[in-house]
Amino acid sequence: MRVLCLLRGLPASGKSSWLRENNLEEYALCADNFRLAYSSPILLPNGDSCISQNNDKEVWEQLFSCLETRMQQGQFTVVDATHTGNHNFADYKTLAEKYKYRIYCVDFSDISLEECLVRNAARGFRKVPENTIIRMHKRMLAQKLPGWLSLVKRDEFYSTVLYCEHDFDRYENVFVIGDIHGCNTVLKEFLRDNGNLSEKNLYVFLGDYLDRGKENLEVLNFLLSVMNKDNVVLLEGNHENSIRCYLCNEAIRSHYFKYITLPEIEDKIDRAQLRCFYRKLAQCYCGSMTVGGRILHLTMSHGGIPYTGRNPVFINAQDFIKGVGRYEDYMNVARQWNEKAPDNCIQFFGHRNTDDSPVKLFDNAYNLEGRVEQGGSLRVVRINSEGIYPMEYRNSVFKTEEYAKKEEYAKKDDGRALVGKTIDELRGSKLIYEKTFGDLSSFNFTRDAFNNSRWNSLTVLARGLYIDTRELRIVTRGYDKFFNIDENRITFLGNLKEKLKFPLTVYKKENGFLILISVYKDELFITTKSNPEGKMAELARDLVGKMLSEESGSVLKNYLSSNNCTLLCEGISPKEDPHIIGYESDKVTMLDLLKNDLVYEKKSYSELKHLSEIIGLKCKVQEPLSLKNFEEFSAFYKKYSQDICNSKDEGFVIEDSCGFQVKLKTPYYCYWKQMRTLVGLFRQGGAVKKCLPKGGADFVRWLHSKNPEELPSDIISIRDIYLKETGNIL
Repeated sequence: MRVLCLLRGLPASGKSSWLRENNLEEYALCADNFRLAYSSPILLPNGDSCISQNNDKEVWEQLFSCLETRMQQGQFTVVDATHTGNHNFADYKTLAEKYKYRIYCVDFSDISLEECLVRNAARGFRKVPENTIIRMHKRMLAQKLPGWLSLVKRDEFYSTVLYCEHDFDRYENVFVIGDIHGCNTVLKEFLRDNGNLSEKNLYVFLGDYLDRGKENLEVLNFLLSVMNKDNVVLLEGNHENSIRCYLCNEAIRSHYFKYITLPEIEDKIDRAQLRCFYRKLAQCYCGSMTVGGRILHLTMSHGGIPYTGRNPVFINAQDFIKGVGRYEDYMNVARQWNEKAPDNCIQFFGHRNTDDSPVKLFDNAYNLEGRVEQGGSLRVVRINSEGIYPMEYRNSVFKTEEYAKKEEYAKKDDGRALVGKTIDELRGSKLIYEKTFGDLSSFNFTRDAFNNSRWNSLTVLARGLYIDTRELRIVTRGYDKFFNIDENRITFLGNLKEKLKFPLTVYKKENGFLILISVYKDELFITTKSNPEGKMAELARDLVGKMLSEESGSVLKNYLSSNNCTLLCEGISPKEDPHIIGYESDKVTMLDLLKNDLVYEKKSYSELKHLSEIIGLKCKVQEPLSLKNFEEFSAFYKKYSQDICNSKDEGFVIEDSCGFQVKLKTPYYCYWKQMRTLVGLFRQGGAVKKCLPKGGADFVRWLHSKNPEELPSDIISIRDIYLKETGNIL
């Protein structure tokens, strides 16, 4: 379960021994083990050996990386380190908030300094220099633990941390409600017949509240209205992970949620409320109840688990949420529980039912997945002092055959599953414009969306998106819109400290126009973001034709077709399409390979580079540095955002280890882009009253000394004349 325990105490205070004595070593991340992975023990001047502390920066980065991987799975974890200072606690808290963890600190500070020094002397190569231990002891005494951290004594660890059963005997009935999947009408029917959430009863919902049904918003509004009731328990299903991704601004993997459910609820539900709802979701719920004269122990989760005899805290949250084994293994899991668990231990779960099995699978195992969203039943079990009673409510409000084909595709992970629905959503948005070319349509966000930062799941997607509206197929696609540092809330520098996952990779940003290359109707399809028949698309084809041999074009076509990808390139044509940054000659630079799918997914840089070498197109430049932490990122940002002389490129694209991207535009580029705007005003006879950057007034005075009709048409040529005549260096 989602529990993190931090050990705190001096070296040799007994932390590792306590882990071993309590059989907790398999759950531990030990800082010293990471140190030993980076370096074997080193020699000291007195001839002793000790564990090296020289790689601690890398050690802690690696430890936190492993910790986050565990937390993504909801694994119980213990961090075995001294934690005598407070510098890592903020990072633990950030991860805990992101993955809904409870944090405990197991305290070893009662072991005296003298005792630790005696023990340390006998530790062999694990010995720590005495002066280091003394320094750590002073720091531990001087620094208080954060107020949000729960301190646990060693002898109270199990009584505090282990999951304790709830007492269900105080309720007349316990109702366990299966998968709802956006079916509100049938849910209301059940509640109307069974107490309408009467305080005499307990209502446990097993998860999967949204997606596939017709009433997602109604279900969510209902759950938000009851989530704080003492007699309502909400468990987490696998579909709720999409809510977490949405709240954390992570890529949403579910086609259905991103393109159907989210547009239904996004503008109608307060984000803060939705965050509270997600934090309310438990991984499992266990309790005891006297039924038919026997005390039964009831375990409830979304996915279903085999019997282990272990306390739930030691079972991964993802096992409770997604179930153990493959999707079709639910019957084997239920059978194992029925055979191995004591006969008074009963399990209830939903999520999977590939065989249309009944509610009661075995004496001790019940399945509450009834395909309610397909016109099946909302499954419920009522438990009271007399017995356990399965109930089924047939759903009459569900999506009809028009969605059946799309949802069948979704089960097969086919990108076309939701394309038809997405087309309807795109066409229904005033922030998106469509251009049609026979069966082919391009979708892009409007100027209004750009100027007023009206970004949502659709406007971010609609950027060079081409869809065959007859075949319901993505033909080619551009990047999901991403932003400059400090351009919006997500990319504010302060927020990036929590958002970015280190290390960061930095790429040089070219200053041209975007070229999209894919395969359509068995031919290379080369276009720009909106119009394959326009002048810029013709220029794109000319540039690519110059750079690609016939043989390389054939190789590229086969690659893009077999991988169903779009190759994104930057097109540079100094003569036909000058921008801000000057170039000597035409060129085409490969930027990325994107899967032709509604969900943003791209190939690795190594694969892009390999293809580049095969077909002979230049690949984007990866800068020879890796930003390993926020301090290095801040220094990089400061260097290239403040001094106009540090770079004469457009800027950089910075990508974190999870694929999140931000842009950094250089002062040089921003300055001359603003000067280009002023030149445009000057040509039109308008007054230049803008607040000018440093050096801008000199340029404006020079500009007004010229005849507008005699000036070149592009800012690059104007800049060259200005610098030559004035000697100003920018």
